[in-house]
Amino acid sequence: MPTKLLIVESPGKVKKLSQILGADWLVRASVGHIRELASDGEDSLGFDLDGSSVRCRFIPRGTRGADTIQALKAAVKQVKTVF
Repeated sequence: MPTKLLIVESPGKVKKLSQILGADWLVRASVGHIRELASDGEDSLGFDLDGSSVRCRFIPRGTRGADTIQALKAAVKQVKTVF
């Protein structure tokens, strides 16, 4: 059973990286950008400045983004370490 998860952007790299890394690794692809800043808050920028800190509010990027996030969350539950 895999103990490490590697998340890459390109689905074309999943098979080759899986072969190289071996059975201890689970390799999944985000297939590009899966979330973006929300368009709410002050000036509709999706983040708040509080002194020296920034708090960002991210939302899934469409249905595909939401589905990918759910799949990646499920993969995270199967392993001990995420890269």
